[in-house]
Formats: sequence, C-alpha cells, structure tokens
Amino acid sequence: MNMNNTHGNRAGALLLATVTMMAGLGIGAAAGIGVGTANAASTATGESAKVEINEVFAGNTKAAGDADDKRCDWVELKNTTSGDVDVKGWGIYDSGKKAKKHYTIGTSAVVVTDTVIKAGGYLVVYIDPDTAEPGLGSDADSVYLTTSSGDFVDADVVDSTIWDASTTGVSEMSDTQSWARQADGTFALSDTPTPGEANPGQSDGSGSDGDGTIADNDGVADSTTGLYLKSINIATDVVTIASGASGNTDISGWTIRDNKDTADHIYTIGQGSAIVAGGETSIDLSVPGIGLGKDDSVRVFDANGRQVLKFAWTTTNSGAVFTINDKHSDMSEQGASNTEESTDNIIKDSATAIFLKSIDVGSDTVILGSKAKTDTSLAAWTLRDSDDSHIYSFADDAVIKAGSQISTGTLPFGLGKSDKVRVYNASGTLVLQFSWSGDDGDVVYVANTDADGMDIQGDGAVTPTPSDDAMTVSKWAGLSTVSTLDQENSFGAVSSDGEHTDGNLSGLVYENSSKTLWGADNDLNPTLGITGPKGAGSINKFVSDGSGLKQDSSDGWSFTLDGISKGGKQLHFKDGTGGVDAEGITLINNSSDSGIFIGAERDNENKKVPRPSILKYDAKSTTTDTNGDGAQDMTASQEWNLSSELATAGLTFAEGDDANLGVEGVAYVPDSYLTAHGFTTRDGGVYRPADYKNSYAGLFLAAIEKNGHIYAFALADDGTVALVQDISLPQAAINAGYSGPRDLTWDGEHQQLLAQGDNDSGSGAMIATYTFSGTGFALTSLMATPAEIAGQNTEGFAITPDAQCASVAGGATGKRYKPVYWSDDGVSQGHSLRTGYMLCGDGTQTQSQTGQQGAATGSTTGNAGTSGTTTSDSTGKGLLATTGSDLAEASILAGVLVALAVTLMALRGGIRLRASNDSSAKDSSINK
Repeated sequence: MNMNNTHGNRAGALLLATVTMMAGLGIGAAAGIGVGTANAASTATGESAKVEINEVFAGNTKAAGDADDKRCDWVELKNTTSGDVDVKGWGIYDSGKKAKKHYTIGTSAVVVTDTVIKAGGYLVVYIDPDTAEPGLGSDADSVYLTTSSGDFVDADVVDSTIWDASTTGVSEMSDTQSWARQADGTFALSDTPTPGEANPGQSDGSGSDGDGTIADNDGVADSTTGLYLKSINIATDVVTIASGASGNTDISGWTIRDNKDTADHIYTIGQGSAIVAGGETSIDLSVPGIGLGKDDSVRVFDANGRQVLKFAWTTTNSGAVFTINDKHSDMSEQGASNTEESTDNIIKDSATAIFLKSIDVGSDTVILGSKAKTDTSLAAWTLRDSDDSHIYSFADDAVIKAGSQISTGTLPFGLGKSDKVRVYNASGTLVLQFSWSGDDGDVVYVANTDADGMDIQGDGAVTPTPSDDAMTVSKWAGLSTVSTLDQENSFGAVSSDGEHTDGNLSGLVYENSSKTLWGADNDLNPTLGITGPKGAGSINKFVSDGSGLKQDSSDGWSFTLDGISKGGKQLHFKDGTGGVDAEGITLINNSSDSGIFIGAERDNENKKVPRPSILKYDAKSTTTDTNGDGAQDMTASQEWNLSSELATAGLTFAEGDDANLGVEGVAYVPDSYLTAHGFTTRDGGVYRPADYKNSYAGLFLAAIEKNGHIYAFALADDGTVALVQDISLPQAAINAGYSGPRDLTWDGEHQQLLAQGDNDSGSGAMIATYTFSGTGFALTSLMATPAEIAGQNTEGFAITPDAQCASVAGGATGKRYKPVYWSDDGVSQGHSLRTGYMLCGDGTQTQSQTGQQGAATGSTTGNAGTSGTTTSDSTGKGLLATTGSDLAEASILAGVLVALAVTLMALRGGIRLRASNDSSAKDSSINK
C-alpha cells in the first residue's frame, strides 16, 4: 500500500557513523588506511546477509479502527537476493535488546502468516501496540533484525538502524513520516511512508545500464555499494569514504586518483581491506605523493575499473575542506569566508533577539535563548566550534519560542578548554560568537542578565545585582562544602548509543522515623544503560547503613548493572501502562505507611501530551520485573489528573513543549495546621475541610513549572480533585534570579514551606521560604545554596529533623548543624545525590527541646510545633529553621489563651461559631 503524502521532503541529517575500518579485516599502515574502532554490530553470512531493513515507521496512532500501517509501528524488510528467503522465527528488537520486549516474525501480533520474502520483494512486520513489543520511539530508538528470537545474540544480527533528532531532523516522527533507506544505502526521514513498496528515490538496486554491466558513477554517493565521499581535505590530502551499506564492503585492489591518470597519481588499496557496515575509512594520499590542488578532483575505482565515486572542484583556498551534504547529493567547501568574519564576541543577535544562553564545555551542549516577542525559526541555522569542519545543523522544524530556549543536546563534536562557538543564520551570516580559553574542561558559561556578556557559572558575577524590585538573596546558612552519596555513574549510562545519557533524579523527601531518603527519578532508562528513548520514572529508596545512606538492597529496591549498584522501581499508571515522568515526591505526616505520592508531568511513552498529575504508590507492595529490563515495576493505586482544575485557574497546557512544564514538586500540609492558621480558598472564603471531598485530612501542594505557581489541592480516593488555592510567584523573586519552585518540602517542625529552585536562570539554584501570611503561604525570603549545588540542575531538596542537630567537623564553635540533601537532574562529575549541613538556629537546642519534623505535622490545633519565625544567628543573617523550648511553650500558651477567649465570647453570643473559628485562626498565628 502506497501512502501518498504531499508534504515536502525534510532534509533530515543522515546518520554518519564514526566507526572506521577494523584491524581484524587486514587494514594496516602498509595499505595507507587509518584503522579505527570496530563496528559493534556483527555481520551475518549467507542468505540472511541479503535481507535488510528498508523502512521503519514509529509514529503509530494506537487508535482502534485505523489501518495497521497507521495504528501499529512497523518494520519493512527487503530481500535483495535472487531467491526466496523464509524469515519465520527471526526477531526484531529495539535499543533495549530485551528478550521480553522483542517481536518474533510469524508469532507475535499482528501475526505475519506468509513469512517467505520473494526475491526482490518486501515483508512488512506490523507490531500491535496493545499486545506486542517492542514499541518503537518516534523520537529516538534502534531496530535490530536477527535470525533468532528470545535472548538477544549479537552474532545473529542481520541488519540494524538507529535514529534520533540529530539524524531525523525532527524532534519526533509523526504518523505521516518514516525512517527510510535511501538509494545510496543510508537512512533518512521520509514524508511518504511506503509499506510493501520501494521508498521514494529508490531504484531496484541493480545498478545496471541494461547490458549486464554496472555503469560508472559520476556522483559523490554510489547506490550500488552504499559508499559515499564524506570529506576531502586539500591541506592534508586526506579523503574519507563512508558506508551506508548494511554489510561490509570489500575494497581490496580499489584505486583512488586525482585529476590525472598517470601511474604516480594512482593509489592502490591493499588486499584484505574492507569498510565496515555503517563505518568509514580515511586515506592519506600524501603517502604515495599524490597532492590535491585548488583545481582538482578525487575519483574512486573498484577492482574491475568501474568508477564508483567522483568529486571535482575549483577553489582559491589551499586549505579548503569539502564535506558531503545531508542528502548525499553534493559536497561543499567549508570555511571559505573565515577571513571575513569578526573575531569579537556576539552574545545576542540584534536582528532576532536570539542569544547564547549557556555553553556547557563538559557536556558539549549549547543552549540558545530568546528575548524576542515572537517565535523564531532556526531552519538552516548552523553551529560550529573553532574547526570549520565541525558543523551542527538545526532541524528544519526547529523553532525557538518567544522568551524560551532550545538546546543542541550533545554536539557531534567536542568543545575544548580553548575553543569557540559560532552560530550562523539561514543566510550563512555569523550572528552569535563566543570564544574562551582556560584550564577547565567542564566549565559552563552563561549569559548575564542583559545578554551582552557571558560569565562562568557559579561565579558571583552571575547573580544579578539586587535592585529596588528584586528580593535580597541571603548567603547559605550552613557549611559551604558538600559531599556525594551515590556511587559514581549509578544514575547515568556509562556508554551511549543515543543522546539521552544523563541521570534524572529529581524530588526528595526524608522520612524521619526510619531515617529513609526517598527520591523521584523522572526517567530510569539512563540508569539502566538505555540511552535512546525515555522510559518510566522511578521511586528510589536510600537507607542508613550506620555511616551514611545507600540504595536499599532489600525488596527489589536496587540492582547491579555493569558492576555498579543502582536502584529504583519503575512507575506505571493506574492501569499498569505507560512510564510516569516522576518529578516530585511527598509523604503524609512524614510516613510512607500512608503511601508515597508522586508529582508527574506526563507519560514518557507519549511525551508530547501533558498529563500533570499526582499519583499514589504503596511502598510495601510486592513488585516484580515485568518487562525484563532489570528494574522492578510499580503500578499506581490512585491518579489525580490536575488539568481540568488548573484550567479553571486559567492555566492550560498545549501538546508539545508544555508537556514538560507540569508538576515539578509536591508537598502535603495537614488540615490541622491550615485550619488553625486561617487558610483561605481561592475565592477568599475560609477553608473548611468538610466542604471538600478529601480522603487525606490535608492538602497537597503542587509546584507547576510553566508559571512558577504553587497550587493547593484536595484529593479523594474516588479520583476527585478540587483546587483550593493558587499561590503566585512574586516578580521580585524572579528579578533576583529565582527560577521558581522545583521541589517542595513541608517543614512542619518550623511551620514553613521550602521550595528548591534550579539554575535555569543562570543565577544559581536558590531555596525559597514560604511562610503563612494572613490567609495563605507567601514567598518571604530567598537563600543561596553551596556553590557546587548552585551550579547544577538542582531539582530536589530534603531536610532532616532537628533531632539530628550536632556539632560537625568544619562547623563554627558552639553551632550545631543537621544534614540536608540535594538531587541533580543530571550527572555532574558522575554523581546525582549530594549531602551538606544546614545551621540549626543558635546551636543551643537539644533533642529534648525539639519536636520531630513529622510529629508536628500530624498534631491537633494548638500543638503544631515550634514557631515558624525566621530568626537570626550571631551574624544577623536569617536562617531557614529555628527552634527553642521557650518559643514552643509560648506558642502553645498563646493558643490556649486565644481559644479560651473565643469560647467566652461565644457563650456571651458576641460572635457566631464561624467567626470564632476565624478569630482563633488569626490569633494563633501571631506568635510567628
């Protein structure tokens, strides 16, 4: 069935594997060919080597009633032999290569009954989205065709292909696009899926001119062999030939010539030489003395004398480098106009208001920001470092939204200690540039507030200077040093076959009674070594071993992969499907006995669709590894989708980028505290728990990334959600560089809400303190974090109770400190979990003087713990948490007196019962 499509073809960047020739194939210095790393994929022999993957469709609709070529993912196979091939029992695997997540031809649904592929014919394997695996990632994934099924066997691999945004040119393939083999053997994005037929532009593969001989090829790519000229460097006389073929190509006895045919201008490749499937080889023509000139050519001939590849040029640049384009149809000179370029730094483009927001040298990532009022297309824009042959092309559909940002992801080339980043618009004009020189290979440069310069992240110069409309950011009230808790690389993939390699640890909450640190991870796949598609998030459990915290080794909470101890149970929705993008985590009254509550943004298996939700999980439930990936799986017992209630407050989420701007942090606050302090509803009325369907005797606060607001919800076990109050983010906090709440911690011991921010603004990760102010919570102070934490993508923060306050090494004399924890939504220097120490008030309190963090949250009115007032240490700086028996006793006494006064007034008939409750609530908050 030919699915016609009128959309124009997208010029998706083709996958250029950097694998060179294998030493085991006899390629050595004597032959004048560079020997590189071997391709990991095995090469099958016999008839199986002639069956290849021809087209992949990963944009299934999953919609009942749609035809299989729309409803299902599918893989098209082509038999390139002269005889029939039966592929019954062969396997199809994705990047996970899992036995439990593969497709067996002739067995798995949709069942293929005729498994014999006729000579030159096609077989389309439809993978039912409801009953079969694997589900292919439309954004990034791999497909492997093997002659066996069950456990993945490298030696049985017949063919494979891999794609991601850098090769398809789009963030996600739609249901009108496919990943298709081209005439030259390489793969590219196609806007015309053709299951069961030749792909657009493909011939029958014969390469014949009609008389049984194969015609000469005058182009830079050859459809017969799948080879193409990747680059030609005139200055070094080096020619690089790459392969898009599915099998190895024997190039023994082949010759390379320039524009002359004399013996001294002919280079002969030695016997036993081959180019690995998907690999490349670089040939130094200066070895036999062939020099490439300004007006010259490169011609490649096979052992029979057929011209396979050719490119001719004329240039005035003796150092020119020619590289192949994305379509493999031509080569172009790079860097011809370098001498014309300015060497000045250009941080912001005045024409578009696009600016260099950050350059992460360590991770080879560049983020562009926008100060424009309209969206800007980046189609045909390119980025280079100091080497003109290092080119990154933005996707054809890349758009930087007004006031937003866009990341390159990991660049295909590395940024050095002394290097530069240059950005060219669609006309080829240099519009952005920044050069640097230093000794730090992991440095991160960020734009200043006005985007007219860049500073090193973590330096004091990055933080905007406070002004009349910006809150003051106090110094970190604790020790400046932090230490790592997790084993190196335990939250990231050690090696990569895709762009998604870093860890995703996010929200944290500390359970006092068991001394357990719970964590939410929004995608466990990198931890599992799966670096292509996003997977299910997880709950992680860290327990005390006497000397610190480690992944819990019991009840399936941890596992070992590649000799590294890792952990996490994968999270699925209430129906057992999907992969929860877990961001925030909280407990009721600081106890996991009542369940673990997760704040989520979306389903990672449908990641363009927003699903802002709170989910409940039973930490003590029996779990198993249901999909064979090494981690056990948990299914939610409840889910509350917040979308409809948020919409009543004017907050909606569109499909696309908004899906990643949902719930970031969650916290639970008991009704006993809220009613005692006069918490109000969003319409100004007094909050009365009885007015709401509420199964948990308290409200759940959810921090939303899209607008930085915190919303209070009442949740019921029947799925009912009710929005009670909207807590806005003050502009003065934004002006101070606070990025907004990324994790929420209810500090019931000190009656305050703590909100950890990340470093999105480039001003350093900060902690905001929300205290009760009249009718609800309000952001009242900002505090910096230790330098190491400030510079990271910090998305989690947890505190311990004052019972853990003690004198610590490096602390000030007479002061006590307690442990706190941070998570890094990434892997900085190989780690994602860190601990430090926060100052405990004036350092005089003892365990007998302080209440447990969780005990206060569950207490009755008038016994809600110690005062939540921010007090000062000897330096006069405000601290997050203060306590003292005198303040606690005064708070209790004040509550008793107020209650007594109200009762007397009620007996006299001076006020109604509702008014007495309001008065009590207001008066009980005086002692703050």
